[in-house]
Amino acid sequence: MDRLSTIEQLEYQLEFNESFMLDPNIFRKVSKELELEIQRLNQETDWIELAGSYDSFLNDITKLENDFSHIDGFQKKEVLNIALKQLDKSCTKVIYKNGAWKYCSDENYKAVIDVQNDKLNYLKDSFTIIGIYIEGLDNVDEFINGSYNLIEFGGTELSQIVETEEEKRTNKLKIALLYRLGVIDHLQKFDSLKNNDSALSRVLASFLGGDKKTYQPYISAAKNNPKSSSIQNDPLSKRLVEKADDILINSGVSLKDLES
Repeated sequence: MDRLSTIEQLEYQLEFNESFMLDPNIFRKVSKELELEIQRLNQETDWIELAGSYDSFLNDITKLENDFSHIDGFQKKEVLNIALKQLDKSCTKVIYKNGAWKYCSDENYKAVIDVQNDKLNYLKDSFTIIGIYIEGLDNVDEFINGSYNLIEFGGTELSQIVETEEEKRTNKLKIALLYRLGVIDHLQKFDSLKNNDSALSRVLASFLGGDKKTYQPYISAAKNNPKSSSIQNDPLSKRLVEKADDILINSGVSLKDLES
């Protein structure tokens, strides 16, 4: 019997015992067993992975883009719409505490909701880039209302110039590498680039490739790190910095140099 089934069976025993007012010692014993089983469930379960990690969320978007980008008339907003509906479905299960979620501790629940809100913010930012506003959805708790609307302001041609998730990852990694090498910090000492993210982005595009505005969101997010509200643009996230360090170390840069 798995952990969840054991918990449900113990709950049934408690209800039966309480209904028929049986031995109170048995009731206390079963209550203690139930408490321990719920503790074990919380310790053993990767709740964030159960709801879907942030990385798996991005991987799903990348896969959708790769699977359908070759189709005539492909639009970024359709991918984002699918991702939004999938997020709605997963959040509703968590918020209504279906299945194992009924026994999720407050601490684990909060950690999951934080990640789900990061996903929602990613989608809201991505929709905004292509001229679409999500009305009535400030956080994932509002999914249960089911009354949010997508209001489109921009033309459909905007979706043709938006980066794919794979392109975003590649460009953020480039910026992370340059930060770890000290290149960005050096360039930002120039008076003409010090407080001009747009100009710095143009300089980077001249040798990294891409549009003149490609790197601006990532530079701006890095400057505001860790206060940036746009987690999707942060090139200095722990995961990206670790990946950049691995690349540089494998290329011959010493760990001592990176830590200095």
